[in-house]
Amino acid sequence: MASMEFERDEAMKNLIANYEKKLKNRQEEIDQLQSQMEQANREYTEIDKQTEQDADTEINGLRLEFERKVREEKEQGLRLKGENGVMRKKFNTLQSEIEDHKEGINKLFQEEKRLHGVIKSLEDDITSLKREVDTTVNRSKYTDSRPRFKSEMKRYKIRKSEYMISRRRIRNWKSSNLFLNSRYKN
Repeated sequence: MASMEFERDEAMKNLIANYEKKLKNRQEEIDQLQSQMEQANREYTEIDKQTEQDADTEINGLRLEFERKVREEKEQGLRLKGENGVMRKKFNTLQSEIEDHKEGINKLFQEEKRLHGVIKSLEDDITSLKREVDTTVNRSKYTDSRPRFKSEMKRYKIRKSEYMISRRRIRNWKSSNLFLNSRYKN
């Protein structure tokens, strides 16, 4: 029995040694896995930290860029508002100048119409005076009233000189009016 006990003790020692060896191998595997897990955890923490820093840096960069763009847009908006105000002032000034010029042109056309009426009236007067002179000359041929003829001739000469003066004024007015018309039409 002692040999059986010895064999059993020996088998037990072998079994214990075998399990201790397996336990030691398992413990080494666990230690190795824990070491790998700690390394992976450290790497993950470092990557996570780096990712957060990169994201923060990128967010800050984007924020600064968008703030700059917003500031530029505001400045451009203010500049455009100022330019718009200047352009509106210029437009209003030009509108009022156009209206003034239209009024001036209308006045000139009215003056031209009035002067055409005056010209027509003067031409009618001249025509009637010519008829009157012709009839006077014709009458004087048949009558021997020389003094009357002389007074009629004086009146005719006076009216003729008045006519010539008025024609000269009208010609001067027309040339200045044509100049003004060409100026306003351009």
